[in-house]
Amino acid sequence: MRRTLLIPLVVAVVAVVLLVGRVPATFAVAYAAVAGLLAVAWRAPALRRAALAGIGVVLLLASLRPAWGVGLKRDLRYEFSLTTVSHVGPDAPTRPPRTCSWLTGRGPEALCAPNPGGQRRFFLLATAPALIGLAILLAAGATAPQRQPGTFQLLLMATCFATLGVLMVLFNAGAGLAVFRGATMGFSGRGMVHATLGALALAAADIVTRRTTAETSSTIADG
Repeated sequence: MRRTLLIPLVVAVVAVVLLVGRVPATFAVAYAAVAGLLAVAWRAPALRRAALAGIGVVLLLASLRPAWGVGLKRDLRYEFSLTTVSHVGPDAPTRPPRTCSWLTGRGPEALCAPNPGGQRRFFLLATAPALIGLAILLAAGATAPQRQPGTFQLLLMATCFATLGVLMVLFNAGAGLAVFRGATMGFSGRGMVHATLGALALAAADIVTRRTTAETSSTIADG
């Protein structure tokens, strides 16, 4: 086996091992499929960027619905996603959680009300879904096998938007929503994991594109 295959295979196997305990079996199969795609694409330099960009898009899409983290306050537990907050109490197995969309205001107002004095943080939090959405759209435009003019710029902007989306949630969820005042915050949910891995995949695609462009320019110059 070529040495170049070892890196993506090891990374993919480690990712599956780390995530299999957090996600259902269907997600574990999906990660295994991604690992196979990445290993195959790594043997064809022209496909590396497209494969990494495609993986980034899939991971970002997978981050839209699951929980990104939790807020713990006394005996109360709240889960939050990219657009919603859910109150998950001790009776959660027999009673569906109460959910409010802090983006649209639908649901119990107490769950998604802005934190008094934290309107700026709430506004920054509200930009996260748009940032992740823009990252998905930009990265989707870079998944074609043949590199087009502007691919590097598309991936760079997609990486920046995805990273900013993650940071907006990380630094503003606790301070922007009143329900999390005084709560202990955790950010290890599936949504956060998927979004972070998606941003890393787009960054890797950006680096691969940059290196490929530099190698092509060098070959032309030498010729």
